[in-house]
Amino acid sequence: MELATHLMHRAVDGRRYALPISRLCISIIAKEKKETFLEALLNTCRQWYQERDKVLGPLMNIKNPARPRFTAFMAFLTEMFCQLKRRQLQLRTECDGVPPPMVLLTVLGKCCEDCVKPPVRSLSEIECLFFVLTCIGRDLEMHLPQQLETLLAEVR
Repeated sequence: MELATHLMHRAVDGRRYALPISRLCISIIAKEKKETFLEALLNTCRQWYQERDKVLGPLMNIKNPARPRFTAFMAFLTEMFCQLKRRQLQLRTECDGVPPPMVLLTVLGKCCEDCVKPPVRSLSEIECLFFVLTCIGRDLEMHLPQQLETLLAEVR
């Protein structure tokens, strides 16, 4: 769905867009009946993570390996996860039998692992990692303990 892709493009333009765009997405999800937007959004999130170097990679400035689009992506996923969890919408959609918040949590966990893989690219990624883990750490511990253990091992 084009709307999901368009909103994702805007969300990764900067971290400041994460909260307003996640709220807009949640309001669309809450009002739709067939959950096609939600499905398109989840598929886009997973696809962009898979293609992160191409879609969310560093800008053309080779001197600075920071990935501002990647950190904005992580901030957006975090806000979406928190909004879905907070609203506790009665969603029928599942991706491969997994509920939407768990899809986002899994992708976020993988993003966190990517942030700590050597070489550490930038301070902004570490700050984003700290923010994300502050928000979702308990959920990772409860629902995906193995992924959290892997992440903590990589941090050490």
